[in-house]
Amino acid sequence: MKLFSSTIIKGIVILLVIIFAGLICYAVGAHYVGTAPHETAFQPFKQLNQPLGLQLELEGCFLRSQDPSGFVLKALSLSPQVKLSADRPVKVQFVMRNINTTDTSVHGATIDEKIPKEMAMRVSLEVQPSAPKTVKFRSTREKSEFDFYVIGDNRSYYKVMKEIFFQSNQERPLFIFHTGDLVKSATPESMLEHENFSLKASVPYFTAIGNHDLDKDNKADDYLKLFGPTYYRFSYAGVLFIVLDNSEGFISFKQLNWLEDQLEDVSKFRRVIVFAHQPPLDPRRGRHHGMKPIIGGSYFLMKKLKKAHPNLLFICGHIHSYYDFRVNDIHVVISGGAGAGRSEPFPFYHYLVLQVRNNSIKQKLVQVDVDVGTETDQVTNGY
Repeated sequence: MKLFSSTIIKGIVILLVIIFAGLICYAVGAHYVGTAPHETAFQPFKQLNQPLGLQLELEGCFLRSQDPSGFVLKALSLSPQVKLSADRPVKVQFVMRNINTTDTSVHGATIDEKIPKEMAMRVSLEVQPSAPKTVKFRSTREKSEFDFYVIGDNRSYYKVMKEIFFQSNQERPLFIFHTGDLVKSATPESMLEHENFSLKASVPYFTAIGNHDLDKDNKADDYLKLFGPTYYRFSYAGVLFIVLDNSEGFISFKQLNWLEDQLEDVSKFRRVIVFAHQPPLDPRRGRHHGMKPIIGGSYFLMKKLKKAHPNLLFICGHIHSYYDFRVNDIHVVISGGAGAGRSEPFPFYHYLVLQVRNNSIKQKLVQVDVDVGTETDQVTNGY
């Protein structure tokens, strides 16, 4: 009887220790994923800090800069629009950047200038009190079948991207998506260098934030100013694109709640494509350079995505190679070959062409043969 009681007591003690440890992990994990100081969702309303008496309601774009003469918006979609309200009659001129000037129509404003080298249009209109105006930019290429490029992890090295952009100028994909690690170290200068270089693509250019795009204090001020919110969505021809911020290896509670809202209407889309920087897990044996196994980590994210849509594709970077695999029956693709140190088992610089067809999404893996010289030519684990 003594032995039996002792065994039971030991079992209870062990169980209590496990429960206590679990509660500590939960508390730490909950605090951790609840604090992402750099994280910024799309904010639709902007009050301009200038003597125009204007308020903007933005959709598919963000306020990049402003001055007394006007303001600059940058598109986060292929169909951005802005609603303008004023408390007095005012003539407004603004610039919309990151749009294809040859394949975009404008409704609700006059086109004053097309600036192809800057992927921008300058437009003007008059706004009266109590009579808000909406200016819509719409792609004239909308078709059910289209191609776009995926690149990732160039980390301030641009020789590979130069070759990729040369191809984009020939093939004219609908847009290019960069899965993050735009720069090696986040500074105002490195971010501006990347934004300026992206104009060479000559097509709209969208991004996810990577861990190298955070500064030394884990903030993203330089990224936010030039590339906008760290998570957002857009759609085109029945395909929903969702961009997530897992640059620190997790998805915060705030962002998970936002994601749930975005997934409410996915049934009306024929396809859903999710972009993020870090993969849900590292497919390499013995490596752990994916999302963290904590609250808000890969399990929580993939569980939500699995319920969302039967035709969901998760595209990421972070690992400087190419992988195509499944996690919880969700199709995951890793592409991180745009310039940083290369990694096995596909130690080649590359990009992906995603071909969206009526009932499928096909991939074309394109190897880039370029001598990077002293920029980066090492084979690394890649992260």
